[in-house]
Amino acid sequence: MKLVILCFADDLMIFSKGHAPTIQIIMEALQQFSTTIGLSVNIQKFEVYMAGINEETQQKIIQLTSFSLGSLL
Repeated sequence: MKLVILCFADDLMIFSKGHAPTIQIIMEALQQFSTTIGLSVNIQKFEVYMAGINEETQQKIIQLTSFSLGSLL
């Protein structure tokens, strides 16, 4: 799996394929990080941005992440 991760002072951007199993792995990694380090993801501040993904897959990703769907418009 090829991921690109950008970290800033208190921001994190994760880029990946819009593939539900890949998103599941990322969510599991975030959960493991939270359990190990003690820091947790603030779901209220997270947004997911998607392009070129069919509606069914978009809905599955939203369900997997519980993140809001962001818009670049």
